[in-house]
Amino acid sequence: MDEADIQRAAHEMIAAHGSHAGGQAVLRAHKLLELGDNAGFHAWTRVADAIADLERKKPKEPESKKPGSDEYYV
Repeated sequence: MDEADIQRAAHEMIAAHGSHAGGQAVLRAHKLLELGDNAGFHAWTRVADAIADLERKKPKEPESKKPGSDEYYV
């Protein structure tokens, strides 16, 4: 997989699995390793790393005030 494929897979995993995307990528990597697919294992560990990078760079949502209250919620 080239870098464009890695990034595309990372975005697709996030769209499909949300906050569980990184874990799902790691599970795929280990399943491929169990099957003896070393290249697949390395590709999916790269996808997991790309997901982690994207999640770190994702802007945080601002806190907002709960209607009719002085409490804040996220």
